Amino acid sequence: IRTQTNSDIHDVLDGCAPKDKKISMGGVISAIKTHIVKSGKQEGQEMAFVTLSKDHRHVDCVFFTEAWEKYKGMIEERKVVIVAGRIGKGSLLVDVVKMLSTSQ
Repeated sequence: IRTQTNSDIHDVLDGCAPKDKKISMGGVISAIKTHIVKSGKQEGQEMAFVTLSKDHRHVDCVFFTEAWEKYKGMIEERKVVIVAGRIGKGSLLVDVVKMLSTSQ
């Protein structure tokens, strides 16, 4: 995973990941929680909070409505993924998801 990313869960949790540019990191999806937006332009649409885990550490990834609609069919617990986005309030705001095969 490290050769295909520019950051790591440890970097995000330790505050070392750059907050002003896009980062990518990999891990295992350990939890998924969906939420229906209750107000604003996206009212009634679904978004998700996904927990990504690696080496017994976890980071929260936020999938706003557009990203969730695009990638929700790929997101399943115990899948290994690379996610890319920007840091926002202690979470990764996800723009892109790439699946990794278990043979990599």
